[in-house]
Amino acid sequence: NRSMELTDAIPLFKLKNVNWIITSKEITNEEYSILKKYDNIIILNDEIVNYDVDTSFYDTMTILKYVDAVISTDTSIVHLALTMDIQTYVLLVLGAEWRWGQVHDRTNWYPKATLLRQNKIHNWDNVITAVTQIVQQ
Repeated sequence: NRSMELTDAIPLFKLKNVNWIITSKEITNEEYSILKKYDNIIILNDEIVNYDVDTSFYDTMTILKYVDAVISTDTSIVHLALTMDIQTYVLLVLGAEWRWGQVHDRTNWYPKATLLRQNKIHNWDNVITAVTQIVQQ
C-alpha cells in the first residue's frame, strides 16, 4: 500500500532541471521502457555491475553522499537517507504508517523529512504537484 505506479511519476521525469536516480533493481519491462524515454534518469542497475547483489546499502549510501535530496515513497531508502542527514521528501499514501503521524508535514523522528501526503486514496496528483513545486524552487 506504500507504493506508487511509475506512470504517476511521469510529470516529475519531464522536469529538465532534475536528474533522477532509480535505485530499484526490480524494474518491469514496461517500467524500463518508460524510464528509458527520459535522458535525465539514471538506472543504477544499468550503471553498476552487480548492483544490489551483495552491497546494496553500501552502493546506495555511496551515491546518496552526492545527491541534493531524496524523493521516495516510504521505503528503506527514505530511512537510509534521513539517517545520513539528507533532505528527504517522503511521499505518503492516505492513512500512512503510524511513524509518520496523520496530519503534519514533519516528524520528530527525522528533522530532515518533509512529508507529502495523498489527499485522496489511490490518487497521487496533489503529491506530484507538491514535489514539482519543490524541485522547481
